[in-house]
Parts: sequence; structure tokens; C-alpha cells
Amino acid sequence: MLVKIDDVSKFSFKDSKAIDGEIRSYYTAKSKEFMLVCRGGHKLSDLEGKVVDAQTNKDQAGFDRIMIYRAVTAGEYQSTLSEILAHAPE
Repeated sequence: MLVKIDDVSKFSFKDSKAIDGEIRSYYTAKSKEFMLVCRGGHKLSDLEGKVVDAQTNKDQAGFDRIMIYRAVTAGEYQSTLSEILAHAPE
């Protein structure tokens, strides 16, 4: 799914880890039980205003999350990060 990263201020950085040689950065929503994971060494602040290839699902603990794989240069986005977060559980 293509998602526009429209407002990163709703997230707080938590941690970065190398998994199978890939840097992943983890963020939590400030007001909801929702996690955001940037793969490929991306940082959320660098993606603001861009369209990304992403997938929403649940993590191993059952929390809603969005996994961001890469920024894309073309394509109509299906949703914004704010819209996805608005539908996350409190």
C-alpha cells in the first residue's frame, strides 16, 4: 500500500536495531497503541512529506503497526499516516 507520511510529530522514537544486516527504527504513537517500523535504515523524520511503500499488520504482541519499506518516487497514495493512525485503537 502507498502511504503519504504527512505528520511525524505524532510519533516518538524508541529504538533502532540491526536485524539480518538491516537497520530498523521503531517508533510509537504518542496517543494510541500503535507502532511504526522504518526498514532499510530510513528515519521517520526523513520521510515526512514523501510517499512510502508500507504494510499495516499486527506485531507479535498483537499491537497494530505499520511497516515502512521504502520511499517511492511515483504513484497515487491510498492513505495518509494520519488517517491510518486515526483508526488505531486508543
